[in-house]
Amino acid sequence: METVEIMRVEGATFAIAARDMNEELLAGAAATLGNAISDAMLEVIDGLLGD
Repeated sequence: METVEIMRVEGATFAIAARDMNEELLAGAAATLGNAISDAMLEVIDGLLGD
């Protein structure tokens, strides 16, 4: 799955959990979204450094 799609899916999951005030799902979604953001940032840095 492409990085943009992962961010979209994880962001939507996070937003739904927040809307539903489901703390357990919210915590899991936040962790997953954080990992997706970190992975995207590392991908950008790797691109800037030229692998």
